[in-house]
Amino acid sequence: MQKHFPGFYPLEEVRIKDLTKEATIVLNSDVLLDLFRLRPEDAACFVSLLKSEAIRDKLWMPYDIAWLYHKKVDEEIQRQIDHINSVLSHLSSCGEAIKACKRYPYLEEKLIRELQSVISRVAETCQKEMDTLSKSLKNSEIKNSLRELFDGKIGEPYNKSELENVYQTAEERYKNAEPPGYESEYSVEKRIRYHDLIIWEQMLAYAQNGENKCKGILFVTGKARPDWYYVVNGKVISTRHELINEFMQKVNETRSNADKFFYCMSSKRLVEIIGSEYRVVHPGLVHLKEILQEEIVYASLNADGMQNNQTVIPVRNE
Repeated sequence: MQKHFPGFYPLEEVRIKDLTKEATIVLNSDVLLDLFRLRPEDAACFVSLLKSEAIRDKLWMPYDIAWLYHKKVDEEIQRQIDHINSVLSHLSSCGEAIKACKRYPYLEEKLIRELQSVISRVAETCQKEMDTLSKSLKNSEIKNSLRELFDGKIGEPYNKSELENVYQTAEERYKNAEPPGYESEYSVEKRIRYHDLIIWEQMLAYAQNGENKCKGILFVTGKARPDWYYVVNGKVISTRHELINEFMQKVNETRSNADKFFYCMSSKRLVEIIGSEYRVVHPGLVHLKEILQEEIVYASLNADGMQNNQTVIPVRNE
């Protein structure tokens, strides 16, 4: 039974850890973009783990993950700048408000001075961070590290005809709620709307190619959507069995590809395994594991006109 329906049989913990040693590791675009949402020292810690001897040679990236990352990365940096601008605006309003002594006569002058001092220090820190982010639009250590890390490790792009074929397949699969991708946020751009199926097809093709010496795919995500994972009561249970079964059936159809496996894992879980199984030591590892959290995302494609119907529930992995 398990041979024919492997996706219905959960992997043992030992086997999951073995996959990080055997499989090709694919980081989804949300993991890459998360690096620009972390503190610089936390992002640097994550990158250093990826650069470790145990991991770096296992990394590979479907072309369209790299494409979406490059399309979104400056937008993400600008979004962080906008957040800081919003904070600065609120701080300025707060500072002006507490100066109005007639409105707040119950505040002692000493307390007002202390509040103004705190506001001033926070504003100064925010301004420095905004300047750093603005410079990173042109030159970023994280960008440079990722460029070097994935040099020569990116798959071939699909041509226009191949993309159109995937779009047609995706439309049928999404209508039938067949994973992956049917829970994607709607986009008028088909290449983004059907991104998940594009990279799925690219991972299948990579694993099928015997020249790549791929022993399986470990797909690492920053967001857990129900079209990649089983999510029950806000808890990620396992990889969707349909994906495992499809991967096994298509990739293992020849004897040379026998026993290749597919599995999804959160970025936090990957970091935990790198630290424990590979004995990788980094002073920021403990904090990185504490702040990484898996976002469970529910989205819907009920109507083509739907621009954004996405709910994100942060769930901290224990």
